Amino acid sequence: MGANSVIHHSRTDAWHSKDSLEYYGFDDVIIFNAYNNADYIHHYSGGYYTRWEAENNELIGGKTPVVKYEFGIDSGTSWMSGLSSNNIGKYLITGPDYVQDRKYKFYYDTSTISYSVNFRLRIDGSLTAGDSVCEISVRYRTIDNKDSILSKKKLFDFDLSNSFDTIRLHYTIPEKIYGTTTEIPYGIISGGKEKYGDAHLDEPYDGSYGVQFNVKWLGNRNLYVDYIEVYDDNVWANYLEDQSYVKNLISSYSSTYRTNNTRYWYSLDEPQSIDNYEPYKMVQHVLDSIGSQPLITAFYPAWDGKKNHEFTIKRFLETVQPERLMYDYYPYYYGDDYPDEKCLRQQHDLMQEPFIESYGFPPIGDYYYVVQSFGYTPECSTDADHQSRKPNSRQLRASVMLALAHGTKGIFFWPYYSYNTTSKCGTILTNAIVDTLNNPTELYYEIKNNIFSRLNSTLGNTLVNLKYKGNYINVTQQSQLPVSNDYLTLQSNGSDFNWHAGLLLDKKDSVNNKYFLLVNLRTDTVRTAKLEITNNSGYNNLRVRNVEDSSLDTTVTSSACTLYQTLQAGDGKLYQVAPVVKYGGKIKTNETISLPISLLGELTVESGATLTISANYDIYKNITVNAGGSIIVTEGKQLKFYDGAYLNVNGNLTANGSPTD
Repeated sequence: MGANSVIHHSRTDAWHSKDSLEYYGFDDVIIFNAYNNADYIHHYSGGYYTRWEAENNELIGGKTPVVKYEFGIDSGTSWMSGLSSNNIGKYLITGPDYVQDRKYKFYYDTSTISYSVNFRLRIDGSLTAGDSVCEISVRYRTIDNKDSILSKKKLFDFDLSNSFDTIRLHYTIPEKIYGTTTEIPYGIISGGKEKYGDAHLDEPYDGSYGVQFNVKWLGNRNLYVDYIEVYDDNVWANYLEDQSYVKNLISSYSSTYRTNNTRYWYSLDEPQSIDNYEPYKMVQHVLDSIGSQPLITAFYPAWDGKKNHEFTIKRFLETVQPERLMYDYYPYYYGDDYPDEKCLRQQHDLMQEPFIESYGFPPIGDYYYVVQSFGYTPECSTDADHQSRKPNSRQLRASVMLALAHGTKGIFFWPYYSYNTTSKCGTILTNAIVDTLNNPTELYYEIKNNIFSRLNSTLGNTLVNLKYKGNYINVTQQSQLPVSNDYLTLQSNGSDFNWHAGLLLDKKDSVNNKYFLLVNLRTDTVRTAKLEITNNSGYNNLRVRNVEDSSLDTTVTSSACTLYQTLQAGDGKLYQVAPVVKYGGKIKTNETISLPISLLGELTVESGATLTISANYDIYKNITVNAGGSIIVTEGKQLKFYDGAYLNVNGNLTANGSPTD
């Protein structure tokens, strides 16, 4: 099929033998073992734990998940109350205000989570007077401001000490509070699938909701809060109780199941809670300490939208600092309200989010993207989890090309096998790349013969050396045209709109060697784009070429050049825009090299043009001077040829200098 990576089980039984993963010749295997709680890497990386520091946070009223307060003093290492009677009954600590998972997300365990929360507290003064000091509590609030105290305790001086002690509460999250669900429905927070593209850019709700860990000060003692930590009782409590034992389990498990071509261990699929991030990070540290392969998971931001008043990839990247981010979004849905262009726009909006500079994202690096290669049949309109429609080959191609235009360095398709499942509509087929009898479907041949064929050849070999910095053109309405970014302008061309162009840069030479990947967002018809390329490179000869073939290879010599490019439905094409004297092509108008540079592509000096070399020139590819063309080498400057490159002169060569030059 052409795939070089696979996400698969690695077991000791014959059916899922780890030896077979090596036999079938995959370069990289992502091991996804999630059968039971003895699959220790997956199990512990799917635990729940967060530690919230008490000091240096924000005044009450903030929205993003963080410890908040109504009063208090920063002692430098903790948050303290002081002794002012004006603050009696106020919250020394409240928040963080975030939505916790009510149930485990394991395939083998979806039971209700029992949480423990530790309050790390101390006081000054007497411990025996019997004075009340504070009330600690866990409160859970719904999005319509219905709340419930899930656990609380009043603390007296004799419950505390003059050094930090841990006071623990236990709680579970009910399914509903006064009739309102405690889980935040996807459609409410994200604005629904039809509005997803813009909803997470705004604050959909004011105020706070989710869990609060509260410390209400009752006076009588100066109270200090160091931190509050929360964890689940069935997974992460075991790690906290005996870290060495758990590390040994993970180490032994890694030795048993990893293969020679293991690249990653798959963590909890699509983590949906902030509390999943620290366990992921801690298990990663364990794997690092034993020299094992790192963790990876498919991160699905659309689960969260802005439910915690933040776009969740940012916190995930900052907390976990994964070696590689992999995220997924499945854009295609049933219904007239979800035409392909709109679905692809939603994919673009989500993929663009980490590159919005004002959001302060850390660099996401060379990330992977998981493409939708399935749909449910028949359509189940009463079950929100089973409304995806299977893309055809053109729709799949468009989704892949759009991901590549956003800089992804790895494409995965999920799932490979078709299978039956149960929903509110009864038995539903998850229709995938091969059918339930393992016969190839239309998507199999599209992936094998088109997508993987191109990614394993010139297209993929070029893209892997490029980076995406967030610059693009996206046109969905004719009224938006013309629209420009840097050197590229999309012009109006009748009814031929619905385009996306991702502007990419060479990792080694982002100043001169530029690319754009143009995608036809129409999945039902051929379209012709009218492009204007502006030569703002500082060189007189700018090459524009289709990277994969010779259908376009031209030189822009004036300030701008208009080109027409025809793309098949859902297809994408990669173009290079670079100076001829550095990256090859045809010199059509006079050019002078005034600073030392290298030639990395074959160059031709056309009739009527002169290339003047007034600086040292390192030549790694051939130079041909056609009849009527000229090269002039300034006195004292050198042409150095490498890797068998040569100069073929059919025109004029003038080399100025002395015999000793």
